[in-house]
Amino acid sequence: MKYLIKIVSIFSVALLTNVAFANPMMTQTLFNACKAPKDSPAYGACLGFIGGVANSALPATQVAMIALGGEDKNTIMKAAEASGRVFGCGEGFTIVDTINHYIEYIDKNPNEKTLPAVFTLTRMMAKKYQCN
Repeated sequence: MKYLIKIVSIFSVALLTNVAFANPMMTQTLFNACKAPKDSPAYGACLGFIGGVANSALPATQVAMIALGGEDKNTIMKAAEASGRVFGCGEGFTIVDTINHYIEYIDKNPNEKTLPAVFTLTRMMAKKYQCN
């Protein structure tokens, strides 16, 4: 399982680094966008960014399945668990819930506002949406 988590982590870092440096939105910028009025373009950017990162969990799970060499139920569960350690297991939450959780997280961790948003978002997701 440690090997699988490393594979998912490497894939996730590569994917998220590409997202972070191709369009380096910083935490302060995303935080401000997420607190903007819901009918504003800034809030739309917040929705898009958070939705995009949250949906990166599926490709990470697929990479883990390939690494495990199968698509049976046991393999899917192991792959989802490994992906969940990076992205969390927040299936019961909406994107709007995730935005609210992100705002709460940054309010409690203001020292992280200078970091790339993709890192603070995945950190929040992994902590808030812990897999059982």
